[in-house]
Amino acid sequence: MDYDIFLSYRRVDQELARALVTALEARGVGVWWDQKIEGGVDWRDAIVENLISSDMLVILFSEECNNSKQLKKELALADDMDKDVIPVLIEDTKPKGHFLYEMAARNWIQIHPNPENKINELADRLTLLAEASPGGLAGTKPEPIPEAAPVEAAAQPALSQQDAVDTNQPDIPQQTVTTPPPKTPASAPPASPFAGINPNDLVARREALKREEALLEIAEKKAKLKAGGAKPVAKKEAASAQSKTSRGKVKKQYRNFLPFKWIDLILLSPILYFIVEETGGGFDRLDFTDISEMTEFMAMISVSLAGVGALVFPIRYYMRNLRMKEAAKEYAKSSLALYALLWLSGLTFAINEGEIGEVVGVCLGFGGLWVAFGVGAFALYGLMHFQRSVRNFKSNVDKI
Repeated sequence: MDYDIFLSYRRVDQELARALVTALEARGVGVWWDQKIEGGVDWRDAIVENLISSDMLVILFSEECNNSKQLKKELALADDMDKDVIPVLIEDTKPKGHFLYEMAARNWIQIHPNPENKINELADRLTLLAEASPGGLAGTKPEPIPEAAPVEAAAQPALSQQDAVDTNQPDIPQQTVTTPPPKTPASAPPASPFAGINPNDLVARREALKREEALLEIAEKKAKLKAGGAKPVAKKEAASAQSKTSRGKVKKQYRNFLPFKWIDLILLSPILYFIVEETGGGFDRLDFTDISEMTEFMAMISVSLAGVGALVFPIRYYMRNLRMKEAAKEYAKSSLALYALLWLSGLTFAINEGEIGEVVGVCLGFGGLWVAFGVGAFALYGLMHFQRSVRNFKSNVDKI
């Protein structure tokens, strides 16, 4: 069976999770949680199978979640399958470490303090999200109790003696009376979104208005899809299309491999001047026909580029919102390319001068410098990303 929501929580929050499951199922939302694991079934297989068959992952996030290895696995699996992740903050806490990195930019829902009093509001919000999924609601609402049918009269009232038909009288032609069709009752006006809400309760009226606007937006989307005959676009395809265009214009695709720019010459120029002075005694004395001198010059250039890249690469990856894994991959490729240039220059020098052992030792020694460049680059990237994650978390929490 497919589910709308896979609910993840800590054992200490089981009663809160149970109340949420009850409220969601009453609204027709299909929810899977670990209480549905049958006896004799491997719980790991059950978690993976039902997370795959659910539209979204909802996390009741408390302080204990920061130390949960199981939640890390569930979050990684949901991210790999491009599932929506809705973290719900049920305590006055913040995500830390891995969870701050993974979930800071997501849209949080805060129901503390007194989360047990806000279950219905949370269930309404999650129901709207489930309805907006391509498959709609997967659950079933409880069947309403049928109303008792009106009791029909057992027999018509007997006719009086005066109304009785005298069979001895000649037949009198009767006039046919046309009964007008029953009038169709006018449709009742739509219920107000503020029905049953205290007029003085501004917070409740504001939440009701939000729900009404969300329902109207969902209805408009469904009407457009139905009118155009279009099918919902897969999430990855939609994200790809969105990344390519913005207001009808194609976004610029940046190069993440060796992402140097002309402005980097501001940093490279003094370094280049120093290298030329050290190797050739000045630009006017630099001999481009001397292989040994040129290979030494290229080796120093590769070291300089690696040093400047350790500063500018992580800044550019940060500005382009690259994830840590992708940024690390691009930096590694760029750094290894510059290290390969160093080795190529060194081996060319060694073949020309016949000093292979000495050159290999120098190149290996520079390998330690390359590692130091990488550590420094990602210390800088990690610091910038941490600051952004904290800002994103604070701005993405929606209080109920």
